Amino acid sequence: MSFIRDDAEGALEEFVRGQVALPGRATISISQFDTEYDVVYKSVDVNDAPKYTLNPRRGTALNDAMGRAITEFGKELSALPEDDRPGQVIFVIITDGQENSSREYTIGMVNNMVNRQQDEYGWTFIFLAANQDAVLTGKGYGFDANSSITFNTNADSLAGVSGLLNTYVGTTRSGGSYTVTEEDRAETTQV
Repeated sequence: MSFIRDDAEGALEEFVRGQVALPGRATISISQFDTEYDVVYKSVDVNDAPKYTLNPRRGTALNDAMGRAITEFGKELSALPEDDRPGQVIFVIITDGQENSSREYTIGMVNNMVNRQQDEYGWTFIFLAANQDAVLTGKGYGFDANSSITFNTNADSLAGVSGLLNTYVGTTRSGGSYTVTEEDRAETTQV
């Protein structure tokens, strides 16, 4: 991610601005990962979300990051009174590399977690990935093909991802569902 750091930060900032413009309340939590896992901030109102600074480091412990984030956020939600829990949870994973260094979680464990959160709690999962087939990789984790998107690591592709993510999340937040089209996929894989 180091060579697309500025573009990735800009795409996230654009996504947050898009969510601020939508009606209703929304919060955002951000964790970053490689061989380490850090919670950047959790459950911050999108209107108050601080600017995110990406800190690229080493490998990709994708299984561990997803397993830990799902577990921690699930615990956070279960500790809230029922009336304070969000009406919708949209969990987005963005990676520029394939799993290569997890120690705690396997792909099967994460798949079970994703399926449980979808089936029992109605969570929506979106998988955005560069340098791999996001649909194929996402399927292994339990993500639907319509919510798995491959992107190229350039400014135009990241801008396309940000726009698509705003459309997808905005539609979902308003109670609809969104199906990724071939046109969407072409916009996120621009050279």
